[in-house]
Amino acid sequence: MNMNRLILRVLLSVAIGILCTTAAVAQPVIRTQTPCPLAVPGGTGAGAYCFFFDPADPIPIVRAFPFNAPSAGKGLLTFHGTMSCSSFNTTTFAVTDFASQIVTDVNAVADVKGPGGLRHGMVLLPNSTGNSDVFNLASTRVIPISAAGPRTFYFKLARLRMDANTRCYVYNAAFSITFAP
Repeated sequence: MNMNRLILRVLLSVAIGILCTTAAVAQPVIRTQTPCPLAVPGGTGAGAYCFFFDPADPIPIVRAFPFNAPSAGKGLLTFHGTMSCSSFNTTTFAVTDFASQIVTDVNAVADVKGPGGLRHGMVLLPNSTGNSDVFNLASTRVIPISAAGPRTFYFKLARLRMDANTRCYVYNAAFSITFAP
């Protein structure tokens, strides 16, 4: 074998090795979003909430999180936020009870029995000046991603029970994803 052919084979082998190694060592991607916008711009303390709802109100989507997957893989989604519910019942106990879940379909209903589903319930004591308590909405879910491209994830609440004269406020709602090819 002549020297030129040998050099060509070695260079070709090195090039193929580099291409294979580069493709096999794709790096994970981490994306985050800023907390939800405040309902009252510049609000502080109790005024620093994203939105509130009463028993008769529809509950909006807590947060949507668009993500453009670079390839097929898995996404570890985390959601953080809090919800404070208050009762203004002066003579009776009040109940607030919700399901929460990270979902992939805007029309999905949060389900405590679904992947990553959680239940948040409390009994608020009667009080002439009002009474409140706080839920930690932290949630995690691993979602398989079949191909590259855009998709949107949602954090949703479903009302299981919400007594009269109660109100709930959502604070500091935000998603993050760690994507691994």
